[in-house]
Amino acid sequence: MPGSAGVTHLNVVQGASPGPYPVGPAPGGGKLAPTSWGDYGLDEQSASGAFDPGSLFHSPRSSTLAFRFAYYKGQQHDNRQFSMDAQMLPAGGRAIPTTQPFIGGQEPNYYVPMSQRRPCAPYRLARKVTGDFTAMLFGQGRWPQMRSDDDRTQAAAEQLVKESKLASVFTQARNFGGATGTAGVSWCFRAGKPIARAHKGQHIHVLAWEDEDSSVPAHVVELKQRTQLGIDPEDGKLKPLLYWLRRDWTQQADVVFKPTLVNSEEGPVWQIDEELSWKHQSGSCHFVWIQNLPSEDDSEDGCSDYGETFDQMDALDELNSVHQRGTIKNLDPTLHLRVSTDQQEKAGGSVGIIRKGSDNAIVTDEKGGAEYLQLADTQVGERAVNQQRQQLLEVMSCIVLDPEKAAAAASSGEAQKLLYAPMLGQCDVLRQQWGPAVERTVNQMLNCWRQLRETPLPANDAGFELPTGDDGMPTEVTEEQELPVVQELEYGDLDLKPRVVFEVDELGAQVKRLVPHEPGEQDVELEWGPYFKPTGQDKQQITGALGAAAAGKPVLSQETAVALAANLWDKDGNKEWELVQREAGNALDREAADLQPPPADLPEPAVTEPAAPPTPDPPAEEEEDLPVPPLPGLGD
Repeated sequence: MPGSAGVTHLNVVQGASPGPYPVGPAPGGGKLAPTSWGDYGLDEQSASGAFDPGSLFHSPRSSTLAFRFAYYKGQQHDNRQFSMDAQMLPAGGRAIPTTQPFIGGQEPNYYVPMSQRRPCAPYRLARKVTGDFTAMLFGQGRWPQMRSDDDRTQAAAEQLVKESKLASVFTQARNFGGATGTAGVSWCFRAGKPIARAHKGQHIHVLAWEDEDSSVPAHVVELKQRTQLGIDPEDGKLKPLLYWLRRDWTQQADVVFKPTLVNSEEGPVWQIDEELSWKHQSGSCHFVWIQNLPSEDDSEDGCSDYGETFDQMDALDELNSVHQRGTIKNLDPTLHLRVSTDQQEKAGGSVGIIRKGSDNAIVTDEKGGAEYLQLADTQVGERAVNQQRQQLLEVMSCIVLDPEKAAAAASSGEAQKLLYAPMLGQCDVLRQQWGPAVERTVNQMLNCWRQLRETPLPANDAGFELPTGDDGMPTEVTEEQELPVVQELEYGDLDLKPRVVFEVDELGAQVKRLVPHEPGEQDVELEWGPYFKPTGQDKQQITGALGAAAAGKPVLSQETAVALAANLWDKDGNKEWELVQREAGNALDREAADLQPPPADLPEPAVTEPAAPPTPDPPAEEEEDLPVPPLPGLGD
């Protein structure tokens, strides 16, 4: 695969690639493109025509989860054929009708029950409840922190979470799981980058379990249907066609199949898209199965946030729609005329055309009159709606406060815990369900990263095609056939943004350096923070009370105080304590340097005037040569 130089792409297939092959008959019926299914962890039952996607896609389980998800999407009333005014609605949806609108607005000559009328103002309570629980679990400041005794592992895990946008993916998955009771998260490495996706419960199915008690799958398949442009095999024209979209996750590979037509007469043709598939051979399924709440019927699916309150939510939608419709009618009231018999006779037995508005007047005799008919008490419907809404929220253990009242009260953290106590109890269960899923996802990424760093991968995508026989089917490879051998090997790694480390140079100064991430040798664990941050007044009151109880003596060590403060700001307490100690050490060094006595006083050197240049000596006079007297005893 093309990419930047020096980066090993982790979707490179180990060994030679055997495909593609011509399509042939599949055992059990249907067709398939033969390939090395075992390398992908697939068997003939799941890859051949014996695999019936319709039996899973239209199964009672999928229908049940889709029914639950319709309440989250606000589509549970789409099958109703009458409006609130008892008029027929066009088929195909609300916003974009697919048929010609009906001419005229005549109501049917029979009574249409309220259960057959589509609410005009549904409350959408299911979406509100699911969103509030997700915000309490993964909202602002509530995403769990990654913790590990290995600094390299912790830094790598945090970077994986950041670059894969795992918080956003799990937020979406939590909404799916809260709506249906089941969700899934898959991940892979592509072009050196981590990628994660959320999956709806009605589209995913477990074909094999590794540990069913812990909800750890060994083989998962995702089946969806999508309409897209394609060539119709009957007439060869380009038109919108319905296709199967399929993905599999096994313990050896993440398999993506090419879209295949939905055909009821012939089985689908399953062809692996080798460019999008990834044979990781890690021994674990890169798919995390999540139950939103523990299952109540020992099935693989959990419970949704709103339980089995579907009838009550339908009643709330109908009640709110009737109230809104009545309010609108009340704003456009009906005119009631009191006309005497004589006046009607003068008008020919009819009151004629009535013009409403402040620019028009209605004239009657002393016995007549005119007035508007309005509802006497318009708050009856509002009280009924609020009562039904409150009952549903109480059953769902969801607390929804008025934002204006909550802001005006300015409650402390402890007071908010009391207000949200029923909801926090449910969120504690959600943390036990979703926390292990986050840990499993991150630890799977780290383990696979370690394996890739230790396993040599081919430096290119060199492969070979198996020879085929007369029938177009592949034949066996003999030992005499020469196959291309890859000579240059390199090890897999990720292309993550480097981390920042601080070091002390030879002069004792702190310097910043960028180093590549490493997966380390340990796993990570989650550390959940408080649901509500304590206010400054709360912390001051608690500290003051502890100090008074200890007779004014210190009640917290500096290390503990640093750890608590770091937790408030979503920082690592160990790293912050190291920085505090380092800064304290630097401060002591500076103080020691300032307190060092100056060097001993030395006598000041005497100031002397510069000496005058020496005067040159006068030139010596030339001396005359005198005769040397003879020594005594010697002759001339």
